[in-house]
Amino acid sequence: FRPIMTSDNNLLGSGDQEAQLEEALKVVRREAFEMKRWLDRERLIDALKHAQTMLGELKTNNLSPKFYYRLYIDTTNELQHLESFLTDLAQRGKCPLELYENVQYAQSIVPRLYLMVTIGVVHMKAGMAGSEVLFDMMEMARGVQHPLRGLFLRNYLVSTTRNLLPDDAHLKKLEEGSVTDAIHFFLTNFGEMNKLWVRMQHQGPSREKEKRERERMELRILVGTNLVRLSQLENLNVDTYLTRVLPGILEQVVSCHDPISQEYLMECVIQVFPDEFHLASLREFLSACKELHEEVNMKNVLSCVMERVQTLAAAHKETQLFSLFAETAHSLISTRNMPTEDIISLHLSLSSLALKCYLDQVEYASTVYDSLLRILNEKGIAEQSSISPIGRELMRVLENATMAYGHVGRLVQLKSFEPLMNLLDMRARCRVSASILECMIDRELWIKNEEELTGFELLMTPLIDDDSIKLTKDDFEGEDFQDEQNTLGKGMHLIRFEGDDPDGQFLLLSLARKMVGRGGIHRIPFTLPPFLFALFKLAALYNEKKCDVENWDAKMRKVMVFAMNCIKKLHEIGGKSDMPLRLYIEAALVTDSIPFEDSPSIVYEFLSKSLSIVEEELSDSRSRLSSLFTLTSSIEKTRSLSHDDLLKLANHIALISSNLFKKADQVRALCSCASLFWSARYREDGGEEKEMRDGEKVHSVLTRALKMGAQCMEPIVQVELLMDMVTVMYSFHSDGCAQITEDSIVEVVGRVRDSKAQLEKSVESERMDGLLSRSLDAMEGNIVSRMRL
Repeated sequence: FRPIMTSDNNLLGSGDQEAQLEEALKVVRREAFEMKRWLDRERLIDALKHAQTMLGELKTNNLSPKFYYRLYIDTTNELQHLESFLTDLAQRGKCPLELYENVQYAQSIVPRLYLMVTIGVVHMKAGMAGSEVLFDMMEMARGVQHPLRGLFLRNYLVSTTRNLLPDDAHLKKLEEGSVTDAIHFFLTNFGEMNKLWVRMQHQGPSREKEKRERERMELRILVGTNLVRLSQLENLNVDTYLTRVLPGILEQVVSCHDPISQEYLMECVIQVFPDEFHLASLREFLSACKELHEEVNMKNVLSCVMERVQTLAAAHKETQLFSLFAETAHSLISTRNMPTEDIISLHLSLSSLALKCYLDQVEYASTVYDSLLRILNEKGIAEQSSISPIGRELMRVLENATMAYGHVGRLVQLKSFEPLMNLLDMRARCRVSASILECMIDRELWIKNEEELTGFELLMTPLIDDDSIKLTKDDFEGEDFQDEQNTLGKGMHLIRFEGDDPDGQFLLLSLARKMVGRGGIHRIPFTLPPFLFALFKLAALYNEKKCDVENWDAKMRKVMVFAMNCIKKLHEIGGKSDMPLRLYIEAALVTDSIPFEDSPSIVYEFLSKSLSIVEEELSDSRSRLSSLFTLTSSIEKTRSLSHDDLLKLANHIALISSNLFKKADQVRALCSCASLFWSARYREDGGEEKEMRDGEKVHSVLTRALKMGAQCMEPIVQVELLMDMVTVMYSFHSDGCAQITEDSIVEVVGRVRDSKAQLEKSVESERMDGLLSRSLDAMEGNIVSRMRL
């Protein structure tokens, strides 16, 4: 288009424009008031004079699109009063037919055309004029060639006639009206508005190019309104769209050679017309895409149309659809200098189309990923971070397949998926692997055979291998690393051999153990504990399938020895000792719950190893005490230990308890372990369960505890310990332990009272009084009355 220069290249500043707008609005409000005053008196000619003056403010050259829009809205809102008055006159048969011709004598073209449109629309609504008036108004609008004023004038024409051109039924009110007339009107007006819009780009100095582009983008909806109106024609069908509408639109779009216009209008076409129209005209649309300006962002255009048609295409299983898009995309990539991130984004849209329409036909998605890998390799792309434009788009492409397929077994069928992952840096690769794993966990997608486990290992390599990257200490201590390793640990529970075959499950877990074993000292503490619980589930599965498994005892031993070796490995790599300790205890309880030939010796081995950790590695007194409590309660739950093994463990715990650093801890630990000599159960050679019931040993341990409590130098702590001793001794006495006599309990209560009497009166001493009273209230029998004396 040939640029037309105007005299308004240097617009006022923002503050000046605000003042200019306010001055113009004052005139509009004043003249609108006078117009309405004369309309109330039915003095039409006088009202038209004030309307003309009011509309004269729209001739300004000094306002930017944003400010001009505000002026346009207020002015046309006031103009509606005139339209309403004329409509009322027409309904009463008093609207002069010659009025449309009379206003054409107005001196200024802008007010003249606004009045012509207003009056012409009234005449058409009243049936006083036919479609010739509509096309006359459209042709007369060519008289305004100023881009801004022309665009708003034509927008007024479209908005006021929208109720006249909705469909064939309404158009029959016109003499020669038809859908064809409506299409011709909108296409013609669209073409003229697009020319005006494009012309804005060529006004003013080159240094203001970006400013003009911003202003043009503010006005784009005015041009697109014509296409919206076209799409709303109720009798518009696919054939008419293919033969008249789309060719007219594409001809205008391609011929304007303006990238801003072409990109917006192509996207507008995609958005406003129905999906079935796009599906029928896809070849023509894509052909026009190849003729667009070099600067048009084709990624946006193609992605938009692919997104629109994929739902309908999936329902119809259009096999040629993908080929059309793929051919167009590859043609544009090869002939245009597209940014790499746009090329990846275009493949993202292609992959979405392939995965949504042809999910079960992996060859379609493979074509996309293979093509992308080839292009990126040719460009030498490597080690892209997740925050770079290329890396961000590449991760979206990979995530697209992850969300569609979910399972690693499906993802590895895309041969280029893993090589594309390797084009990212290690941090980004870890994120992709974690995303795949989270998807599998959320959807409960199991790993059921060796092939799937191999695929799992391939795609989880960034999370598994310690040799694949040199990370700093900060990396290993970072939240991202820990979250990813925790996710990998959860992935161990996805291993579930098909058919719940325990032998097959053991094979998969053995392979998985080798896999996570490559993780090194920083990763194994996250992955081995969940792996061990997967082994414990396997032990339960073997127990459930006991009747169907050959050499069941040997296989159970193999599983639990396997678990022991895993805990030993976790223990050897260093770090905190509490995790191996708790795992040894858990393994002992699991083994004890499944009686098999070697279970007593294996339970003893697990418990003895946990005791060794408490004795040799836990230096913190509080941790030792807590671990002894846990060990004691766990041993009491076992049923498979022999008498000798149980006695060894109980004596060892008592010895460790006696050697704790604090006297108070010694007392509490001894009181706890005394139960091992009384209520803990063991299994005799004949298989019968029995309780220890060793009253002498209980008495010995509690006597030692009393001695240690007496040596405590803090009065409050000593009273608390003695009160605990009273409760423990009464418990054994009530359970039939003859060695714990009433006299001994009463004696300890007396010591409590003596020690409490030495305390100064305080909140703590009052608390001790209440605690002793509640303890005595909970006891029963003659001993209570003796203790209350």
